[in-house]
Amino acid sequence: MAMKTLAEETRPRWPSDPIDPISARVSYNPVADELVITFDERSIASYVEWIEAPESSDAAVLVAFGGGATATAPGEIVGVQIDHLLERPGIAHPTWRELARPAPVPEAVARLIADIEDLFGRYGVPVGAGGRSRG
Repeated sequence: MAMKTLAEETRPRWPSDPIDPISARVSYNPVADELVITFDERSIASYVEWIEAPESSDAAVLVAFGGGATATAPGEIVGVQIDHLLERPGIAHPTWRELARPAPVPEAVARLIADIEDLFGRYGVPVGAGGRSRG
């Protein structure tokens, strides 16, 4: 059996269990025009990895540091973040704009999560980025 390297074990990966949009915590900050969705109610220490998608450079995944009281594996994606929601991303993905409203419906949450999962699957994040800043 081949052993995994630390880089392989901590590489961002989508959770294997289905994400329940009803359990997801949705937070929209209108001043920053930033949307953050964590996949459940737990507070998990995480960092942001921006997806290198040409059509949506403002989409990111929240990646768990791992360990601690949550027993989350390092590298597991625990949420998503969209910056400038009502600008570029909201134009490219008009249905995402619904999440800027108070108490968005679970279907809108599920749709955005599925869209981000698709972007992450197609483009991923830069290898070794480790929570880099965007320029």
